[in-house]
Amino acid sequence: MDRTPCFNTLAANKQSAKIERADAFLEELHAELTNDMQRALAGLQTHVPGSVQLIPTQQTAKGYQMHSELDMVRKAEDGFARFHDAINARLEQARQMLYAEFIGCWMKSPGSMVQTPGFATNGMTVAEVVTDHFAGASGEADEVEMLSIIAAVAKQRDANGERARTLMDRMGRAHADFHAEDAM
Repeated sequence: MDRTPCFNTLAANKQSAKIERADAFLEELHAELTNDMQRALAGLQTHVPGSVQLIPTQQTAKGYQMHSELDMVRKAEDGFARFHDAINARLEQARQMLYAEFIGCWMKSPGSMVQTPGFATNGMTVAEVVTDHFAGASGEADEVEMLSIIAAVAKQRDANGERARTLMDRMGRAHADFHAEDAM
């Protein structure tokens, strides 16, 4: 089986650069959020019930910029929402990239290598990913569907039908050879 990488190195490099930029953005956002939360908590810990306390948040040329605790809580909530949105956007980009790579490589050859960042490997072939999928939660239903598609293609009178029939013949013979002795 040909185990050549299918993924485009240029595309992979661009994706890595995007990830690095996203990491830097998330680190800045996390630092800002942490700072806002620490200031808000400091204000809440010294708060006298029934009073409106102003909290110094940022030093400017004219002194400290003052905000109420409620302003700080709102700012922290907004920061959390932005952080969550940034994580979700990055996750969606990764999903799209991995999906496009998998489908493109499968169309090229099931022996093509695809990235598998969820495993501690440098990638797997499309065939290995499909085999792994069949072992998963929805794998059995998908395996039956794939076998049904192969059976439908085998009924065709063209080159693909011949390939499907040859595959089924090879698998049928292997099954019969393995079990024949026990069937006697």
